[in-house]
Amino acid sequence: MRFSSPKAHALALLLALALALFPAAALALLAEPAAGETVRPGDTIAYTFTLPDAMENCVLRLSLSPGLTLQEGSVQVHSGQEAEIVYGSDGFVLMADALAAGDTVTFVAEVSQEALEVWARMTAAGGSISEEDGYVAHQLAPDQPESLGDTAASPAPSPAAAASTPRQGGGLYALLLLLFPLGGGAYLWWRRRR
Repeated sequence: MRFSSPKAHALALLLALALALFPAAALALLAEPAAGETVRPGDTIAYTFTLPDAMENCVLRLSLSPGLTLQEGSVQVHSGQEAEIVYGSDGFVLMADALAAGDTVTFVAEVSQEALEVWARMTAAGGSISEEDGYVAHQLAPDQPESLGDTAASPAPSPAAAASTPRQGGGLYALLLLLFPLGGGAYLWWRRRR
């Protein structure tokens, strides 16, 4: 298996080790960083899905949000059974004759620059995976520099963009929005009187 970065490899190994040491405490789909944590474009997320129950004629479907890209070669099935994986544009489908309770599937995805939301969902044919066990979402960091002192990280807006952008607490802007319809109405009244 080849990972795109040593960090992704280390995250996947750490998550697999934690699940091996503490299997009873795990929900079905876990992520590192943990669900609800903030991620940024370029970050990698290591996922581990643990089958809560044994499954015969197993068909699992992983769907990733449009903001996630599955890293090539990162999908691994840890089971005594052989499984076939079919890749798609937004995830993969895993098929096996049987999988035992506690078998795991690990994979790594990267947050893209175009991400608007970040989530992964594992479903099974027959609906045997509950929503709370098969869904993980992360918060996407706002488009801001890493720290307040890091002004070189974001380019200054163009003068045209800066002029058209409303300011925080812009009382004048709010006043203009309120007066604009009134001004239009007054103009129409004036035209009719002429």
